[in-house]
Amino acid sequence: MGVGTSRGGRAALLLALLLVGGCGGCGDRLDLDASKETLVKLPGGWRRGTVAVADDGRTVAFVEDVDGGARVVAGGAPGRRFAQVTNPQFAPKTHRLGYWATDSTQPPAEVGLVIDGQVIPTEANQPGTLVWSPDGTRWGAAVGLAEEVVDGVPHRRPTVILVDGRDMGRWIDTTPPAFSPDGRHVAWLAQIDDGRIAVVVDGVAREPFAKPEGRVSPGMTFKNVGPTLAPQHVLRWLADGTLLLLAPDRDGWTLSRDGTVLGVWRHVEWQTAGPIHLAFGDEFANAARIASIAVAVAAKAPVVAYWERLEGEKPQWRVMRDGKPVDDVICSRYWETQPPPTLSSDGRHIAYACAGPDAMQRPDVVVVVDGVRHGPYRNVYGIAVAEDASHGAWAATLDPEPSPTWHFFIDGKALRGDWAEAWRPRLDDPGEHLAWEAAPARGRPALGIDGVSVSRFDGIFWGPVFTEPRRVGWVVRRGRRLVRLDLTY
Repeated sequence: MGVGTSRGGRAALLLALLLVGGCGGCGDRLDLDASKETLVKLPGGWRRGTVAVADDGRTVAFVEDVDGGARVVAGGAPGRRFAQVTNPQFAPKTHRLGYWATDSTQPPAEVGLVIDGQVIPTEANQPGTLVWSPDGTRWGAAVGLAEEVVDGVPHRRPTVILVDGRDMGRWIDTTPPAFSPDGRHVAWLAQIDDGRIAVVVDGVAREPFAKPEGRVSPGMTFKNVGPTLAPQHVLRWLADGTLLLLAPDRDGWTLSRDGTVLGVWRHVEWQTAGPIHLAFGDEFANAARIASIAVAVAAKAPVVAYWERLEGEKPQWRVMRDGKPVDDVICSRYWETQPPPTLSSDGRHIAYACAGPDAMQRPDVVVVVDGVRHGPYRNVYGIAVAEDASHGAWAATLDPEPSPTWHFFIDGKALRGDWAEAWRPRLDDPGEHLAWEAAPARGRPALGIDGVSVSRFDGIFWGPVFTEPRRVGWVVRRGRRLVRLDLTY
């Protein structure tokens, strides 16, 4: 199971450029050079849906069922056998490996956290949330302990925060921990005894937020074990090491950056995986609100963007950046397939999709890139923006359900190719070329660049990633082989 370049891979893929997808890219005059590399051949017992690929696009791990149990195989080396394991999770940059495991098949079974092959006890009987620092050197986990039954009455037990193997405290409930950009600090929101919310940094709780003086929508209470403060509550580190927080405070649900208030609302809107919104009766139906699921931060600048609803009977939503509207566009709602606005890493460029101001029975969806509107469409997915220019790309369809035909767009211009399903595309930094994956109505999915279909595959696990100027890569499955594809254009 080592890593090696398959013989004849380059020639075979160059031939595929001519054969796959027919003449779908004949109108595009790209000079293409491609190569493929077999990373691993999956064994017969590999578990579907468990393959993880590190950010180098070459280090692979997966779960293998063996001898009535399961083990994680990473870098070609099988790990310890357990009764049950979760999917492996790579750290960025260092490619350290973590997952949850138990030696028992009978509940209640204590679940341990496996980091770099070492089992760390957790006192939990179900997996928690594992996070890595941006440099991959540190890890943190939130573990909800199972309910304790006393005299027939269930009592909720606390959420435990572990950082690098150290117990950082026990709280009624928390958000998952989050590391600062330099990895030196870790923070989370925690519910304290009197029901208020406090920010905890490196295990030390700061002065908690005040309880709201007026009526605001409550945070949800879940019966399952934590961490369950998310998603109404938000904690994000910004690129300059400051904290972005959304939590109930004296005046209501307050969004603040390093103590500076960006906005206050009576209601927080949250949605599950689909257009199902939490509502709390008529009291908050017309209230101004923020959509906590639609908060985005820039990767390399202390910039935040989010959707807010204006107060009033008519639903009017707009995108805000750092407390100010980004443009004059008013929408009837943000678009559920991609709620957060898309920011360039420096926060200067922004794109989003929303239903038009009067869209009711037939939702006309527009895409807005730096204030320029495109569309309308019937559905939109996968918005991307360029880093150094005002360019945007997305997948969209003009057809209603249940059998829409999807196209990829750059700055509103459709690329050649009709697809039954379109997956999230990626723009190169200049915003000139688009890498994508999509599925036809029949046959295997394809990947490509602009209007050129390059290769078919059975599954995809990494990419498209622009690894260097004018070069993009993917890791795909063909049968039981995991293959790295690289395309220079």
